[in-house]
Amino acid sequence: MKRVIEGQAAAVRHPEVPGMMIVPDPRLAYRDDDPLVVAYPWMFGSDNDPDGEVEQATAAPGEKRSTRRRT
Repeated sequence: MKRVIEGQAAAVRHPEVPGMMIVPDPRLAYRDDDPLVVAYPWMFGSDNDPDGEVEQATAAPGEKRSTRRRT
């Protein structure tokens, strides 16, 4: 089962109904073979890990980053 990843909700074209727009409900679980999951895999994460793999873009308070900018 898949769920909409938090912050990924968007209106998308329904893959089976021409011209129909739909916003998948983040409160619902979708089957792995659901047409929406198949057509828009970037929008869904595993039911076991609802947040998916999210990279932390900024340092947390007190955290020091060790990478340097490329020039």
